[in-house]
Amino acid sequence: IKRVDAVGFAKENKMSTEEAGRFLRYEYFEEVLKQVKGQKIATAHNMNDQAETMIMNFLRGSGTTGLSGISPVRDFKYIRPILYIERSEIESYCKENGLNPVIDSTNKENVYRRNKIRLELIPYIKDNINPNVVKSLCTSSDLFYKDDEFLNEIAAEKLNEIKKGDGFSVKEFNSLHVSIKRRIIREIILKEKGSLNGIELKHIDDCIELIKKGETGKRIDLPHDLICEIEYEKFKIKNKYLKSLKYEYNLNIPGRINVKEENLIIEAEIKKNDEIFNDSLFIKYFDYDKIKIRAEGFKIQIRTRKDGDFISPKGMKGRKKLKDLFIDEKVPREKRNSIPLVALRNEILWIPNFRDSREYKIDGETKNVLKIKILRGEVNGR
Repeated sequence: IKRVDAVGFAKENKMSTEEAGRFLRYEYFEEVLKQVKGQKIATAHNMNDQAETMIMNFLRGSGTTGLSGISPVRDFKYIRPILYIERSEIESYCKENGLNPVIDSTNKENVYRRNKIRLELIPYIKDNINPNVVKSLCTSSDLFYKDDEFLNEIAAEKLNEIKKGDGFSVKEFNSLHVSIKRRIIREIILKEKGSLNGIELKHIDDCIELIKKGETGKRIDLPHDLICEIEYEKFKIKNKYLKSLKYEYNLNIPGRINVKEENLIIEAEIKKNDEIFNDSLFIKYFDYDKIKIRAEGFKIQIRTRKDGDFISPKGMKGRKKLKDLFIDEKVPREKRNSIPLVALRNEILWIPNFRDSREYKIDGETKNVLKIKILRGEVNGR
């Protein structure tokens, strides 16, 4: 069991308390999964949760994706084994078998939107309109899920077909059905920014209208500092400040920072060298003792590139200027200025999802290990 300050985290990262609670909850699940060396995370979502989610999304004006509700399996990792069982059945089973489930006390507080649906709306519908409302909603959810799955498969195929260099074909996009167009725009934004938070139907349709007109040089602004623009026979969705985006944050160790420019949360913690450390795309381990010797009072920073930056890449001899590395590895020019770097003065320790320095790798002499973990500021998914 772990207690966290969801309210404080929500304020710090400018999100709702419910969003913060979900983010921190799933973050903890990931920690436990790694500790026990597990493969799956089973959550206790049930049929009533599904019905509540579907109503919430319906009232927000969702399409088939939102009306699909909670997926039985997400990211091949999260499973919901009791999703098709009603809460009353689960409670009866617990009572008959002498089980004492832990109940979240906030579930009974009639202040959150979901709780109002759970405590007021669904009971009213049960008593006055449809006693089987929960099962009916879940049946609809399954139908929407299958339709959504099919449409997403088509959209993914079409997205690959209309790809044209560093953009997408205006002509081919305009030939598609509006349902597929919307999904393609959503997917491009998701890939570009990592989140659809703040993206509304109006933004999607504005992009579609711009592309329909196809006027070179025209552009519209989107949330998260994104733009959709027309370049001759192509359209692009990208960060409008990409060429001049600059930021610099000191990383306290241990500590956590929010890189708002990239919608990233970056955590640092110290561990003893008494376990096996496996790097991943967004988790990296370093010899902290070596870092402290080199630091000479300077702090590790999360920042964009500067003149004079260099790295000693694993698998390569000697130092390499960051500029030359980007050129050799064919990193697009427009992306070079926005890549987040883990840096110690002008030395680059890690280019996430790309390269890291051999100078700070863990060996038999290492006593203290620095773990740096990168998370998206908003974790979405069903």
